[in-house]
Parts: sequence; C-alpha cells; structure tokens
Amino acid sequence: MVTTRAGVGVECGCLSQSPMTLDIGADSSGSEDATRFLPSRLAPIHRLRIPDDIFSMIFELAVPADWKDKWLAPLTIAAVSRSWRRIALATPRLWTRINSRTLSAFLPHAKLAPLEIGYECFLRRESLRDFLSRVTPCSDQWRRLELIVKAAETPLLSHLANIPATKLECLEIGSQDEYLGMQPKLDLDLFSGFTPRLRELELDTIRIPLTSPIFHSLIRLRLSDIYVEGTDEDLSHQLLRIVNACPNLEVLYLRNLYTHISVDEGPDSSPALRTFLPFLRTFTLKHIQHPRVTRMLLESIQFPPTAQVKLYAHYEHDFDTELRHYFPSIPNLDLIKSLFIDWTCFNRIMRGWDCNDNELLTMDYGNAAALGAAREMRLVLQNYPMPNITRLAIQNNEGEPPADCLTTIFSNFSLLTDVSVVFRGRFYPADGQSLEGGPPALTLVDCEYIDDSIIIELRSLNPSATIRRVLRRSPEEHFIEDSDKHHYLFPGRPNEDGTE
Repeated sequence: MVTTRAGVGVECGCLSQSPMTLDIGADSSGSEDATRFLPSRLAPIHRLRIPDDIFSMIFELAVPADWKDKWLAPLTIAAVSRSWRRIALATPRLWTRINSRTLSAFLPHAKLAPLEIGYECFLRRESLRDFLSRVTPCSDQWRRLELIVKAAETPLLSHLANIPATKLECLEIGSQDEYLGMQPKLDLDLFSGFTPRLRELELDTIRIPLTSPIFHSLIRLRLSDIYVEGTDEDLSHQLLRIVNACPNLEVLYLRNLYTHISVDEGPDSSPALRTFLPFLRTFTLKHIQHPRVTRMLLESIQFPPTAQVKLYAHYEHDFDTELRHYFPSIPNLDLIKSLFIDWTCFNRIMRGWDCNDNELLTMDYGNAAALGAAREMRLVLQNYPMPNITRLAIQNNEGEPPADCLTTIFSNFSLLTDVSVVFRGRFYPADGQSLEGGPPALTLVDCEYIDDSIIIELRSLNPSATIRRVLRRSPEEHFIEDSDKHHYLFPGRPNEDGTE
C-alpha cells in the first residue's frame, strides 16, 4: 500500500472505486468525488495554468533513477487530481514499464511508446507463456527486456526466436535455478540475431551460442555461470570474436565461464594482433576455471589507461605455481600510485589507484596464508611489479601483522613515501630486521593495542621515519566499507580525520 500526500491509498488490485487504481481509465462523479479532489484543486500549482504538454514532460521526468518500484510513479501521479489523471492517461511514456502487475492496465495506455518489459518467475502472478503471448505482439516497441525464468520454462523463450526487436537496447535473461547442472540451454538465435540497437546484454545461467550475431556492437556485456560446449580453446576464441565485434565496449564482466574439456597447451605465445578498446571502463574476470581463457583475454586486449581491471582467481588454483598462469600480465600497473593490500579475509585482495584517485586494479589472488607474508608478498611483486607506488596501506586482522614483509616491500617500492598499517591486534616487528631505507612516514591506523614501547622499537628500526597513530573508527567497528577505503587508508594531515 502506498499513500499519496493527498491521502489517497494506492494498491494494484483495488482501484475500481478510487481514481488511483489499475482501472485507471475509470472516471467518477458526484459530491463524494468532488470532495475528494477539492484540496488538490486549491493547491497553488493549479493557479499557474501550466499547459498540459509541459505537465506531461514533468511527469515523464518525475521518477527518480533509484526508485525501486518505478511502475508506481504513474499511479501516484494519477491519484493527485482529476486533471492530473487526464494528463497522465494522455502521456504514453508514463505507462511503458510493463510487468506481471501492470500488464493489463498499462499496456493499452503506452500506445506506441518504447516499452520496458520485465518478468520475474517467483512473483507467480502470471505464467511466462501467458505473459509472452501478450507482450510479443508489440516486440518492435521493446526498449528493454528483463526475464528471470525457471529452468523448466526455458523452452518457452523460443517464442523470441523469430520476432522483431529492432528497438531493443538492453536485454537481461537469467534463470532462478543456480545449480549449473540444471543450466537451461537455448540452441537458437534470439530475434533472428537482428537487434541493431542492442547495446547492453546480460546472461546469467542461460546458455545461448556465443557465435550468435546478437553479440555485436555491445557497450556492456555481462556473462555469468555459463557452461560452453567444446574446449577451453573454443571458449577463448569465441570470447575474442565477441570482443572484436564490440569495439566500443565500456563494461566487460565474465564470471564462472567453463567447459569440461581442456586442450593440452604448447609453448605460450602472445597473439600477433591486439584489440584496442578505447572506451573500456571496467573489465572483470571472476572465477574463470581455465587459465587459457584469462591469459588470452589479458594478452589480446589493449587497455586504455583509465580502465579498472578486476581479477578474481579461481577457487581451486595453486597460488604458488598457477597465479602467473591465470593472470600473466596486468595492464597499467605502472600508473598505480596508491596500493591497498588486504590480509583480513580468506582470500588476499589488492586494490590500486592512480594519481587522480581513479581505481585501476582490484585483484583477489586467492589464499596464500600458508606461504607466509614475506614470501607471499615477494611472489606477488615479482609477478606484478608496480614501480611507481608512493603510498601503501596494509590491513590485517588475522594473526600477527605482516611486519616480516616490510623489508621486502620497501625494496620493491623505491618511491614509497607513506605506509599505513591497519591492525586490531599487537604489532611485532621482525627480530633483527632493519627498516633502513624505508618510507619517511609510517601511519598506524586504528592500531589500538600498540603502546609506546612498540613505537620506540619501530623508530629504532627506521630512525628517519615519522611514526604516528590515527584513530578513524570506533572499537566496535570491524570492517571498512569499500566506498570509504581509499580515503580511510591513506590519511592526509595527522588531525584530518582523527587524532594523532
């Protein structure tokens, strides 16, 4: 139930007696109706004599981008007054969000306006068969199509094979059944492969041939939990074909793509040609099972200097021997100025920013706790040198902090000016290891158990360093939100965000 400012109740299934119902075309008269709208007619906005077409434009822009239930907007507008309802009903673009709730009431009023179609199987208001039979006649008006179906309903998507969708810009299809053994398969080209305006495509647990012409001229592509028939080499070449067919890609997200056949690999060789994606903003490889796929993509794409690269190693990989195999190279490492290393969770995470605080790297390189902090850090920096790091932050909430790897870090980051250590336990510097040549500033962030004796010991190891403590959160808080990490971990002046 949604209540407007005028006190009118809004509920989808009971609008026949109210101006604000899904029976939106109904009108009413009489003293009771006049009394209901009297406060609205006396409102100052009705004295301005705003033309109806201006009101229509205002109504079209009235829905916030982050409004969860956008389909409620036209209902709320139509409930304000009789004149607003009349204008709303004559504004087709207000009624374009079609789902199982709004199908009967909205579709007739949308007329020829571009449509946003959504179906979610768990709402259980209407079967997928019935829903598609009612919306496919206007498929050439679809601007956006979002379908979440059950695996058993997947054959019904064959209704989309030969219908026109020349205005479709965004397509999202997913299955509610996440178990990959039940993964739905579509051996067909949606819309006969002809979607000239399609720019955003997301497939989740739905198998569509990667050779389909629908993978063309995309700006955003997200593929998740998809089994591909053939070998890992076939998968690699199909993905490269898609990349070459989408030179204006801005977002490429690939998660858990796999096949059951891996081809024996010969000597590694970089591709002769590299595809430049000048507009790429975010590139994500997450839990890809086959190193051939990750390696070929990283070596075949030429990344712009502002691209954010997100790499997540597969669960089963061996850090010591296979990390370099999965991610042979990472672009733009020389542009990273600030680096954050997180040792607080099961998987190790690194994040890096450039000099303008643009995040360029997120890397989850798997569990390497058994190696020890020093050896782990040495292997990472040998594989992925970042020579221009000036600021480093280390966060550790498990066991002892990585004091034994500070010397390794300093020897690899010759330009380092400031190190921040976030730790909620005791800090034990490595015995007998000098930190000479280290950074001029060491900041201990929220190291609540570090006493003066530890500070004295740290200063004796690196007499030239300025060591300070900064408190940035209450003792009850244990984690830092991702959106706050950069400013939290790289403090400016001593008293900028806390106390020294």
